[in-house]
Amino acid sequence: MMNSIKDFGGITISDNLIDPTSTPNAIRNALKSWLVSEEIVNGWLSMNFSGVSVDKHRFNSRMIFSPQGKLTFIVLTFLFENEVLKWENWRDDLERERDDEHSKFLEKLLGTPPYNYKWGVIEIGTDKMSGGTSITIRYT
Repeated sequence: MMNSIKDFGGITISDNLIDPTSTPNAIRNALKSWLVSEEIVNGWLSMNFSGVSVDKHRFNSRMIFSPQGKLTFIVLTFLFENEVLKWENWRDDLERERDDEHSKFLEKLLGTPPYNYKWGVIEIGTDKMSGGTSITIRYT
């Protein structure tokens, strides 16, 4: 994953290479076993996946496409062993631990931040509304 993500923004998710040229149909077909839901809001398509693997780690993922069908964001949320993300299970200390896991994961694969590339950027952040943490790959 490391060279493809640095070179052209490609990431292997559940043994499927996803990159900025991937179409919604290609991703839908490749990851159909993990697809949980799809939603279109103001022309933007959001595809949600549960329990995908990236470099032997489990994540929930959201992929967001522009109204023109361009993959714009991949959001990855680390899952602890046997974890199912639900509001009833949310805890601040668990999100801090998840944030640490995101940092360790990226540092192992990509080295020390920042993660700015010619194709886009990779960031770790916290959603101020939900309090959830995630890795965001943003294609420009």
